[in-house]
Amino acid sequence: MHIAVFLFSYPVLSETFVINELYQLQQQGVKGTIWREKVGNGSAHPKVGKTQFPAFDCPAKVFGPLSWQLFFTHIWWVLHQPVRYFSLLAEVLRYFPDKESLKIFIKAVIPAYQAQQRGAQVVYVHEDDRSFVFGLCTARLSGLPLIVIFHTYYLLVKRRYLESKMHVASAVIFQSEYSREFALKQLKGNAAIQKKTVVISSPGIDTRFFSPPRTTNAQPTREAPRLVSVGRLEEAKGFSHLIDAMQLLKKKHKHIHCTIVGEGSLRSDLEKQIGKVHLADSVSLVGALSHDQKLQDTLRSAELFILPSVQDKEGVHDVHPNAVKEAMACGLIVITTRLGGIDEVITDGKDGFLVESADAKQIADKVNEVLQLSVRQRQRIRALARQKILKQFSDDQVTHQLVSLFSTYVT
Repeated sequence: MHIAVFLFSYPVLSETFVINELYQLQQQGVKGTIWREKVGNGSAHPKVGKTQFPAFDCPAKVFGPLSWQLFFTHIWWVLHQPVRYFSLLAEVLRYFPDKESLKIFIKAVIPAYQAQQRGAQVVYVHEDDRSFVFGLCTARLSGLPLIVIFHTYYLLVKRRYLESKMHVASAVIFQSEYSREFALKQLKGNAAIQKKTVVISSPGIDTRFFSPPRTTNAQPTREAPRLVSVGRLEEAKGFSHLIDAMQLLKKKHKHIHCTIVGEGSLRSDLEKQIGKVHLADSVSLVGALSHDQKLQDTLRSAELFILPSVQDKEGVHDVHPNAVKEAMACGLIVITTRLGGIDEVITDGKDGFLVESADAKQIADKVNEVLQLSVRQRQRIRALARQKILKQFSDDQVTHQLVSLFSTYVT
C-alpha cells in the first residue's frame, strides 16, 4: 500500500505524533510520499532518518519559477481527465469558497500528477486547511480516496470548514470519542457523515521506548519526590499552575523537584515566575528533548507525571495528550486535569488521577494524597497504567487499526 501524505510542515519537533505515526506505518509495511508547504525544524528527531517516506515541496507560488510547469500540468489534466478536473474546480468553489483555496487548486495539479506517477493509493491529510485542499485536489484528480485525521486546533477553534472537510472526505478519523461527538454535535448529527467517522487514537505509543526502569532503585522517596511534565510551553498546558503548586508543595517537601520538558513561547514568562517564587532549585525547564536516552532517563527518574491542562484563550485544550499516555507507559503515576476526553485514557483512582481544574491547591493536594499511598498501592497504579497503554494505545495496535482503515479503501 502506498499513501500520499499531506502536511503543512514536516518534520516538526512539536508534532512528534506525526513523525511517530509515519514511522509506525512504515514498520507495518506501508509505503508513502509526503507533500508539505514548509520544511520543519525536526530533522534531528531519530525517527525522521529512519522513515523512508520521500518529502516533496508543494508549489509555493502561482506566479514564479514553476508557472510554466503549472500551466502545462493543468493542460495535461484537462486533456486526460476533463470530468475530474472541472468537477474538482466546482467542488472547491462550493465547499472552500476563498481565494487561498482557489490558489491551492491552481498549485495542486503538480502534487496530484506526482502522486499518480508514484502509485499512491490513498490520500491522507492531517487536518490543516491548506493541506486539506491540496489533498482534496490530489484525491479527486487521481481518483483516490481521501482520509483526514483531526487533532484539536482545527476541531475546537478553527472550525470554518469542519463540515466541508467531513462532507468531501471518504473517511474521517478522530483521536477520541470526545472529539468525534464534539464534531458531530456541530453538524447536528448528520447521519451520512456520522457513518464515515471512526475513532483511532493515532499515533500509538512506542511501549518499548516508553517503558519503566528495569529496577526500582531510582524511584524517589517521600522525602525527595520527583515530578516530571512534558509539553509545549504554551497556555493550554497550564505550567504556570504547576509552578504555583510546587510553591505549595515545597512547604511540606523540602527536597521536592519538578522537571518540565518542552519549549514554547511562554518559556521566558515561566522562568520569571520560577525566579519570583524562589523555586530555581526545585523546578527545572530543560527544553525540548528528542526521543533518546536523555528523555528516557528523565521520565524514569520520576514517579509522578503532572499535566495541569487548561483551555486557552482561543479555546484550545488537550483531548488525548500523548504525553500522558507515554508517561503511563513508563509506569509513572499521572495527575492531570479532567478535560476533553482524558477519562477515556485514565480511570480516576485506578490507573491515574484526575483533578477537576488546574488549581494549584488541587494539584498540590492530589500530589500529597498520592505520596501518602503505600508502596504497594503505588506499584499497583503504575502497573495498571502501563497495562492500559499496552492493551489499548500501543503503537502496534493503533497502527494496525489505521492500516486496516486504509485497506478498506484500496481497490
